[in-house]
Amino acid sequence: SNQCQESWHGGITRTFKGKMRGATDAVLQTTLPKLLFVDAANMPKQLIFTPDAYVSPFIIRKALTYIERGSKAVALKDNVIFVARTKGKCGSSGLTKVAMDSYMDVLSGSLPVKDKEYKKAITHKDKLLAVLNVCRSMHSLWAPRENTPFKSNLNPEGLSCTCKGFRMMSICSHVIAANVQLVKDTYDKDYLERLLDKLTTKKR
Repeated sequence: SNQCQESWHGGITRTFKGKMRGATDAVLQTTLPKLLFVDAANMPKQLIFTPDAYVSPFIIRKALTYIERGSKAVALKDNVIFVARTKGKCGSSGLTKVAMDSYMDVLSGSLPVKDKEYKKAITHKDKLLAVLNVCRSMHSLWAPRENTPFKSNLNPEGLSCTCKGFRMMSICSHVIAANVQLVKDTYDKDYLERLLDKLTTKKR
């Protein structure tokens, strides 16, 4: 649903009707600061919708594939959860300490000096490709911060993920798999299978 975004856009257009199309100086110096002030004043402290009101069966199926692979696909290290991407370099071999350390090095802005592919690289192009392969190898999930908006029925821990899907929907297959594998007293694989069956069964 786009109702939240549409409501926000409608409020902005009503408040600043015609003022966003003025001279560039006027928009940047007058209209934009007012817009930011109004937006901040009206920002809710808590989201009033649950992200998993509808979850695609594709996400559930993908989560189940991670769960079936166990610790090869989902692992916890230094308070960070890692999920190996199926098509990445850890897709077949699984997560290793070196792979996770290399990923965190790149994520923090350092070179993956422990990575075998990077060590063998000679040209700048090969080194760049090695760094890209490390970036594509997995996703990292982080513990919730205070007042996190990400908690939902399928994400009771409020984990956040680095993948594009999570940024769009606040839920993803990586988060679901991590909740099943590493979070105690939550739902399990059987629950996901029943949910998938419910989502894919056609009503007559």
